[in-house]
Amino acid sequence: MQADWARVRAVFEQLVALPAAERTAALPTLAAGDAELMRAVQRLLDADADSVAEARLPAVPSDWLARSLGEATSGQHIDRWRLLRPLGEGGMGSVWLAERHDVGFSQRAALKRIRAIGLGPAARARFAAEQRILARLSHPNIAGLIDGGIDEAGQPFLAIEYVEGLPLTAYVDRAGLDLNAILRLFLDVCAAVAHAHQQLVIHRDLKPSNILVDQSGRVKLLDFGIAKLLDEFDAPQIGLTATGVRLYTPGYAAPEQLRGNPVG
Repeated sequence: MQADWARVRAVFEQLVALPAAERTAALPTLAAGDAELMRAVQRLLDADADSVAEARLPAVPSDWLARSLGEATSGQHIDRWRLLRPLGEGGMGSVWLAERHDVGFSQRAALKRIRAIGLGPAARARFAAEQRILARLSHPNIAGLIDGGIDEAGQPFLAIEYVEGLPLTAYVDRAGLDLNAILRLFLDVCAAVAHAHQQLVIHRDLKPSNILVDQSGRVKLLDFGIAKLLDEFDAPQIGLTATGVRLYTPGYAAPEQLRGNPVG
């Protein structure tokens, strides 16, 4: 018999609140010796342990768990959008290539959706902040917001401009660009970042995988999921971006991020 998801989640949430070194010893007690429950929780713990550096929680290979997590599937409709194929996994959920058809036109987008397990207050606040940030940015070198809302399952989603391209470093290598061409791309990246700064937005996760170059050679800055709005000083936002959940990519983070200091 498969473990009940409510019990799995309850035990998992108790364990992740403990120091990592204490979780293995506490699992049998919290699971009351239920072997199936222990195996299910351990799979979640293993996924969580593998994801600490970039705050990733990969999908666990289990049908019942996928259903409980509210995983999306190809062909599924999210509001006006139909999901085509997955583009990637993130800390709170997944990103899909999606399309919609309205009278007289069709459109594709990268649709970002929170996974059910990530629907806590902090995740919702961070997702809402990303929507507010994208809504105030309008620049040819930034992938813009197209749509957003809550789907029928009560899960928030964002539809963002879909960029078919390569990460900056991969594009430079493949195209064999000379120094002048590389610097022109770099200046486009700077222009995008400068526009964000003019809107009081700090990206906080600048790295090659978040800077794509499309087929026409245009730079597009992506993923404002952990960006910070400098003019929002409400307590929940400060908790997310300063002393609360610290999300960053270690190899590309600013020194103050690694030290836990304010980012400006």
